[in-house]
Amino acid sequence: MSYPAIFILMGLLIIIFGVLGTAIWAGFSAAPWVPTRKKDLARAFSLLSLSSADVFVDLGSGDGRIVKQAVRSGAGKARGVEISYFFVLLSVTRLSLLLS
Repeated sequence: MSYPAIFILMGLLIIIFGVLGTAIWAGFSAAPWVPTRKKDLARAFSLLSLSSADVFVDLGSGDGRIVKQAVRSGAGKARGVEISYFFVLLSVTRLSLLLS
């Protein structure tokens, strides 16, 4: 293996272990990720009256589906807080598709 290829491989391994490591650490040290069912999510947001002046914060936002629903329900700003890089990347991807 050539000299630059070793650095590329090491970089990829660091990224993979960083993403997977945070997901594993989050699963053991905090509450495990359990996705909210769509019907429960729709019912919960039907009880809220969000306006453009509201800021919605989801702690432990997982895949971002609750943040996405808050935006769709009329929240002025919606933020998700997550400790797992895997779910952060998933959330950013989902929300960028919503905004495009």
